[in-house]
Amino acid sequence: MSLDLCTWNVGNASNAKVLKDLLALLDQCDVLALQEVGDRGAVLHQVCVQTGARLVRFSGEGRSSGHVALLVTKGIKVTSSDITLISPKTYVGRLVAGSRKTGYAEPKYIVRATVRKAGDRKPYPVGVTHLVPSTSNPANGKARSLYRRQVDGCVRWMLTRKAGRPVVLCMDANAGPMRKLLAGLRKIAAYIAPRSHGRRRIDHMWLRNCAASNVRAVKTSSDHRAVLATITPA
Repeated sequence: MSLDLCTWNVGNASNAKVLKDLLALLDQCDVLALQEVGDRGAVLHQVCVQTGARLVRFSGEGRSSGHVALLVTKGIKVTSSDITLISPKTYVGRLVAGSRKTGYAEPKYIVRATVRKAGDRKPYPVGVTHLVPSTSNPANGKARSLYRRQVDGCVRWMLTRKAGRPVVLCMDANAGPMRKLLAGLRKIAAYIAPRSHGRRRIDHMWLRNCAASNVRAVKTSSDHRAVLATITPA
């Protein structure tokens, strides 16, 4: 009845290093949630060819929709999948990381796969997203407003899952879990967030109707550690 999950922002390492990390992480988990993979399509395809994993990624919804994705290991059934827009393209100014050229933050999505292991009575919806950065800068009020909108979208997404069912939302939150901006998620879900970016706890799993054990952060070629945990129904 357990599911081994991992969330990882792949960063800027070479394709060869990212491929090596992906293969190593898939050996340790059932579902791998990924951020910053919009330009890693060839690597993701190679992983699927080599391992038989299934890629859940939507690249037809807009230029940024492939930015987040899920890899589901061979033997885990994907019963359904979809993509949810949590914020459209939004002006945030040029002081926000990723928006310095245009001043605009790209649309943000949650990609979801509902998965079932052999022998499990209930499937697990697992989502992945990536929230806007640079909200701690006092000059970035527009980014904070957008962040609140994105968190509200995450809350709605979690609450629309079937009542009583386990649900997990993985993210690069670009903020620690106790930031005031994340209060809406803390009201409805528990979280795990070990140190994953230097001393910062910005890579999270938000859990509803389930619990986590064996939580750890693993060094990778990225500036983000990969966060792994075993999830069981509460």
